[in-house]
Amino acid sequence: MRKLEMLGANDPENQFHTIAVAPHQVYGPRDNLFLPNLLETAGNNKLFIFGMGINRICFTHVDNYCHGLCIAEHRITHHHYDK
Repeated sequence: MRKLEMLGANDPENQFHTIAVAPHQVYGPRDNLFLPNLLETAGNNKLFIFGMGINRICFTHVDNYCHGLCIAEHRITHHHYDK
């Protein structure tokens, strides 16, 4: 489901609560694909810039992602949400 569809399915009257947590790229201590490849590519001056180079993407450490999921769960189970 897309983010807006997921949030639109929120139905507190029937005790069906939804929340969307969707980081772009997650990395962590056992990451042996994304971060090593990024560092190697950047170190070899082969990192491409697309367009004007003003676009931004988010990199999230797995610990921060897990913390966000815990906050989301707490928010849902304690009914402190905004529709």
